[in-house]
Amino acid sequence: MSSDSPVDVGIRFVESINRRDLDGLVALMPPDHKLFPGGGDVITGREKARDALSDYVSSWPEFQIHISDIYLVDNAVVMIGRTTGSCADTPKGIEIQERRIYVAKVEDGFVKEFHHLDDSDQVRKELGVSAEKRITK
Repeated sequence: MSSDSPVDVGIRFVESINRRDLDGLVALMPPDHKLFPGGGDVITGREKARDALSDYVSSWPEFQIHISDIYLVDNAVVMIGRTTGSCADTPKGIEIQERRIYVAKVEDGFVKEFHHLDDSDQVRKELGVSAEKRITK
């Protein structure tokens, strides 16, 4: 696709989600893209992932991912942050207190897999997140 770094591709993927740019998301997915929205679910295939993301952003039109820290572990861009707008019943000031982990596994300029995980020391350890892998200051 391009010579962009995995970090550039991962950030562009999140920015496309935040802009509700479904065409931009699809352009970053290979045909066999895997979306892991949480709860053990896996959505396989670019078009199925597009449909799932389209449904989500339609249901939650104010949804935003706010990234504060980025780590690069092999080809995985691990982005730690918070969300707003993902639940109509929760005020943004409360919702943004919960940290989330987003993982974009990048191959050949495409996001091969995109994971949404709860943040915990155990998850960070499993992902190989460490101070030397951090690219944000």
